[in-house]
Amino acid sequence: MIYAGASGVGTAAIQLANWFEAKAFFTCSSQEKIDFCLKFLTYFKAEKREFFVIRLGAKQGFNYKKMKNDEILDNYMKIEKGKLMDVILDCVGPQNAELVYGFSFKN
Repeated sequence: MIYAGASGVGTAAIQLANWFEAKAFFTCSSQEKIDFCLKFLTYFKAEKREFFVIRLGAKQGFNYKKMKNDEILDNYMKIEKGKLMDVILDCVGPQNAELVYGFSFKN
């Protein structure tokens, strides 16, 4: 789970997850940011007239302004059929720590 998935660190984490063929789940503050993390991005280098595409391609995004943290984690657990999270990147802060880390450790 990547908190603040549309941030610079968050988008880098999504790309790393894809590189290692992991499923990237993330949170953002708007549907626009969720769409940004799920879709292809097209960039244009004007000086060379080159286009290139980067696919962030995260698995699923959750809008933390519309869902409480426990709702986000419940939805994650339903999607992943009860599988706990392997890695959490929390760019938000300590307010998430107690709840989130209980969903991350394997028995």
